[in-house]
Amino acid sequence: MSELTETQRKYKRGWYRKGKQYRFLFGLDRYGMILYQSKSNKLKNSRGVYGVHPSFDKWFNKAEYIGLELEVPNE
Repeated sequence: MSELTETQRKYKRGWYRKGKQYRFLFGLDRYGMILYQSKSNKLKNSRGVYGVHPSFDKWFNKAEYIGLELEVPNE
């Protein structure tokens, strides 16, 4: 259980950026999986959510936290 609480403290809800990729982190489920949506899915109000385990997928570990709001230029 201590591993889960350590992971919960490490990752905050909000937008993350790595290169040109953006993901919105919703949180962690009870098994420690990181639940997120890609930028395109989040902006389209899609219901699709992905789950990855932080031990195997290091994307969020290497990404930069942006915050809860994402500045999107008018297209």
